[in-house]
Order: sequence, then C-alpha cells, then structure tokens
Amino acid sequence: MAAMVTFLGFGEAGLTFAEALHATGAASVTAYDILTDDPATAPAKRGDYVRWGVADAGSAAEAVHGARLIISIVT
Repeated sequence: MAAMVTFLGFGEAGLTFAEALHATGAASVTAYDILTDDPATAPAKRGDYVRWGVADAGSAAEAVHGARLIISIVT
C-alpha cells in the first residue's frame, strides 16, 4: 500500500515533489493550497492537482487527516 503524503502549500516546490512521487507511484498524495479558496485562482491550482494525480483537500484540516507524512511548503 502506498504511503499517504500531504502537502500544505502546492506551489513550485510542492509541484516538484509531487512530480517525483507521481513518477514512482510510491505514495498517495493529497494537497491543500490557499489558492483553492479564491475563485479566481482555484481552477488553475486544481489543474495542477489533476496533472500530478493529487487529491484536492477542501481544507488544511482535511488534508492532514490520516496522513502519514505532512510536508508544509509555504511562503
């Protein structure tokens, strides 16, 4: 079974990590980014999730629930 990894923040660094995890298939990945809270930026950010097979969490609390590894990459 793949480990569940969660990203809090999904910008350039998160995308890089997710790309590597996606390529190996070693983890189930979930992410939350505040850009998904803004109707103007949410579609592009959710497109990033889809591109790398990342599950979209509705909140930070949802994202970390049940995670085995939490990676916070925010500025």
